[in-house]
Amino acid sequence: MSITLWGWNSYFEAFWRGGDWENVVPARIVAQQRKFWRVAGDFGECWAEASGKMRLAADEGADWPAVGDWVVVELHGADTSAVIQEVLPRRSKFVRKSPGKETEEQVIAANVDTALLVSALDGDFNPRRVERYLAQCWESGAKPVIVLNKADVCEAARGKAAEMERAAIGTGVCVVSARTGHGFDELEEFLRPGERWCCLVPPEWGNQRLRTDFSGKRSRRCSRFGRVIAADGTPRPRVNYSSCREAPC
Repeated sequence: MSITLWGWNSYFEAFWRGGDWENVVPARIVAQQRKFWRVAGDFGECWAEASGKMRLAADEGADWPAVGDWVVVELHGADTSAVIQEVLPRRSKFVRKSPGKETEEQVIAANVDTALLVSALDGDFNPRRVERYLAQCWESGAKPVIVLNKADVCEAARGKAAEMERAAIGTGVCVVSARTGHGFDELEEFLRPGERWCCLVPPEWGNQRLRTDFSGKRSRRCSRFGRVIAADGTPRPRVNYSSCREAPC
């Protein structure tokens, strides 16, 4: 699969051409399990670990690779394993404070193009909370789109959408139903081919329905990057789902 399908573009190409690389290739991190990362590129997919140089830099405060990062990897064993040598500069990032550390930040999703701020149209409808999510998005560098779910159980969906548009001037608002599929065609218009998205949802929500419906069953374009982040009402999100996948269109 071509790296352009994983989101490689002129931004990252410029940094790649400016580097002095030998015997390495670009790859994107699509999953993370403790100190191992699943990387994908023109070679396919394999598991990777950090180089000694990167581990030393991380001990001194450098950023650790995160899901969504573009990295420089050295392939081994007929492209069945890899070593991450460096992380390319990020276009956007969602962060949280590192556990047990008051000042250090941990990147939990990188190079996200569009953030879908998911809110319910039932009794959980809360424009003020969505405003806090918007602040997270603008700080991260991702473009926000407000997704109002449960249109199938709300007779006042249009009025609530108008209220949300007034509270978030200049931000796209889309009304959908994950149960019936209503509104997903409209949602596709906010997701350009080759771009990557994430969902920001309230921490009390389960993410299984979102993960299923936003990963290809309702929308082919929505399958481009499936990352669900739960925002706990603080200025930083916490992670519920630590992988992104590319589904065939």
